[in-house]
Amino acid sequence: FMGKDRIFEELGETLGRTAKMIGEKADDLVELQKFYSRSAGEKRQIKKSLEDLGDLIYHRHVKGETMDLEVEELCDKITGHKVMLARYEEEIARRKGCKICPACGRSIDRAASYCSYCGAHCEEDSDCSEAEDEFTDETDKTGEETQEKADETKESEQE
Repeated sequence: FMGKDRIFEELGETLGRTAKMIGEKADDLVELQKFYSRSAGEKRQIKKSLEDLGDLIYHRHVKGETMDLEVEELCDKITGHKVMLARYEEEIARRKGCKICPACGRSIDRAASYCSYCGAHCEEDSDCSEAEDEFTDETDKTGEETQEKADETKESEQE
């Protein structure tokens, strides 16, 4: 009987050590997860701060402040993208029977004289077919310019 008691005693000690080790590992994992979470939070804060910095610089560019050449080029690219985005949003609104409020940028009913979101006065929509032709012409030009630049880049890479 003494041999069996010793086996069970050793088994109990082994199980106790194992349970303690598992508990410590679980605690380590919980602490590690806290650091992962804090790290992700800091990354989000950095990204937000960089976005805020970019917005600040862009708004200064729009106001006409002098910027260095690299910043100026990036701001011009952003302006170009904003112009195209506005055109796409206007076309989407037009196809849905709506128009874009000039004050807040939200999509509203085409017949509305005032924005239902911000209350701004909205002019009557001009001839839609004229707007559609203008939109198509502009997007075709932009698409052609983009293709030309891509072709030029491809040619210079091949040389």
